Amino acid sequence: MTQLKGTTPRLLDVWERVHPLFERHSSKYPEIAIVGLRGAQRTACLRYFLREGTQVNPTFRLRESGQYVSFESISVTTLAQALNQHADDLVAAFTLSLPALPTLALFFDSADAFTIGYEPGKEWNAFVVIAFFELLRQVHLIAPSADIQAMPRIFTEHERLLLNRTLQEYLDEKL
Repeated sequence: MTQLKGTTPRLLDVWERVHPLFERHSSKYPEIAIVGLRGAQRTACLRYFLREGTQVNPTFRLRESGQYVSFESISVTTLAQALNQHADDLVAAFTLSLPALPTLALFFDSADAFTIGYEPGKEWNAFVVIAFFELLRQVHLIAPSADIQAMPRIFTEHERLLLNRTLQEYLDEKL
């Protein structure tokens, strides 16, 4: 691999490994699952996302009826309380605009988990993937016991293993 002047091997190594997973066009939006959250970790992650980003189209979906309800004017505390108290009845789904990243979709649909979805395309490059991995590092720091994994129903087994291994090496600072 040729190293470009002014870039680090880490940046280029990560990009070389995973760029097809971020550049490809597909009818499926890839998702990263964060599972095994304990106690207040899910709330802390939610607070982090809402503090660092700007919400776009924030909604609850009521599981039974499938009805969508906007939560634009709800405080983070109220949102977290609603999700914690009604985890079996509510799904919070919203897109989030964060610095240095394309718009991400977040789904808080389980008491001990949430997923982050992204749209592959031209806006992804080595710097953006590193920014995404740094976002996942923040989630890992907030919830070190949680498991961060590519969703099996969206990625092939090879893609899932590649992304999981690369992300884990990045989080462990081996890459």
